[in-house]
This record gives sequence, structure tokens and C-alpha cells, in this order.
Amino acid sequence: MHAVRRLAYLTFVHMHELSLRFHLERKTGGLTRVLERGRSGIETIVRMVILQLMPTIVEVALFDGRAAVAVRLALCRRHR
Repeated sequence: MHAVRRLAYLTFVHMHELSLRFHLERKTGGLTRVLERGRSGIETIVRMVILQLMPTIVEVALFDGRAAVAVRLALCRRHR
């Protein structure tokens, strides 16, 4: 989540560095809402990857390791 916080912070700093004219001519409240939705979307994607994809990768790796051991044992018994 550090990357999401850093992105939010950099966006916040950028918004404050914009000129007063920019803020007066545009609806920055709407822009802030859009940026917040974007940050929330990125955070959701990161959480889904960590909570769903990573366990799946670990499970597949463990299964592949177990299958490789079983195949090796079967080949060793076959050559006896």
C-alpha cells in the first residue's frame, strides 16, 4: 500500500503546485473526486492481486513441486 500512498501524496503535491488561475478556471473539486476514485481503483487492484493472485501462484508452485517429486519417485522405482 506504500506505492498507493506515495501516488496519492505526489498527486496532492502536484495539485497544490498548480496556479490559482487553474483552480479558479476549473472545477478542482470534481478533479479531486476523479483522482480519489482513481486512487481507490488502484488500491482495489493491488489488494486483489495480493489477496487472490499471490495465494494462487503459491498453490500452483507447491502443486508443481509435489508433482515433480512424485514423477521423480515413479521414475526411480521404474528403473529398479
